[in-house]
Amino acid sequence: MTTVFSLVLLAFAAGSARFEAADGAVRDTKTSLEWSQKDNGADVDFKGAKAFCDELTLADHDDWRLPTIEELEGIYDENVDSPPTYLYRGKPYPLRMDSSFALTAPGIWSSSMRYENRGVAWSFFFSSGRQLATAPTATNYQRALCVRSGS
Repeated sequence: MTTVFSLVLLAFAAGSARFEAADGAVRDTKTSLEWSQKDNGADVDFKGAKAFCDELTLADHDDWRLPTIEELEGIYDENVDSPPTYLYRGKPYPLRMDSSFALTAPGIWSSSMRYENRGVAWSFFFSSGRQLATAPTATNYQRALCVRSGS
């Protein structure tokens, strides 16, 4: 009886994964958002990040965009068991998010603006869980991770 209960519990846990990766995209079953599995792979400024997402075709979809700061915060998980990492000076550092994602740097641009009259955008750092008001011309460890509303 205990064995049957354990198997049922394991099957339920395996079937309740929040993030499902397929075709280069990650579906968030909690929010129904679909994310690009990888970032753009290189330092990029705000304008370049926005263009990257606007032009992305992935998993048979072309309606990708930069996420809001709240959407980025929604996939941050400081308690993740086996976080993905990024390399800095040859040393791996954890990124606090599900291992379905593959980021090459901790900073991700958002579409949310801070001091909009000065054009300052929010970025989110998956190494620390912090928002940072970032000049749109900054590129240091800034990447584009794209999102779309799921179907």
